[in-house]
This record gives sequence, structure tokens and C-alpha cells, in this order.
Amino acid sequence: MANPRAFIDYYSENAISPVSQDISDIGKHFRRRDSLFRLLGLLPTFVRGRTVLEFGPGSGHNALYTASLKPSSVLFG
Repeated sequence: MANPRAFIDYYSENAISPVSQDISDIGKHFRRRDSLFRLLGLLPTFVRGRTVLEFGPGSGHNALYTASLKPSSVLFG
């Protein structure tokens, strides 16, 4: 059986993040997130005023877009 921590160990040893985001162009970042949300069937109006639970927020870059949709609150798990 493979080591279940193999990927985590590799990323730690090589100081890399497999989920890093380039947000130097915040508009482009927001368009990518909007596209993903719509693909998943999550329209911006569905988020507005609701509580959002985000699992594994990492650096928080994706939460920037979610917060722009004006939820009532965002919980990180």
C-alpha cells in the first residue's frame, strides 16, 4: 500500500503548493471563479445573503471571490 502522506511530504519537502493561485489580475481571477461557480450551477444570486461553508480554504484566494458575492457570512472548515 502506498504511503497516504506521500503527496503531502513531497510538497512540504519541495516547498510547493499544488493549489497556488495567481491573483495579480484580480478581474481575471474573479472571472475564473465565476465560470467555475456557474459550471457547478451556483449563480451569484444564490450566494448573496446566505451562509457559505468553504472547506480547505488554503490561502484564501478563492474566498475573495466568494466574499465579493456578498454572503451573510463565510465559515471556513
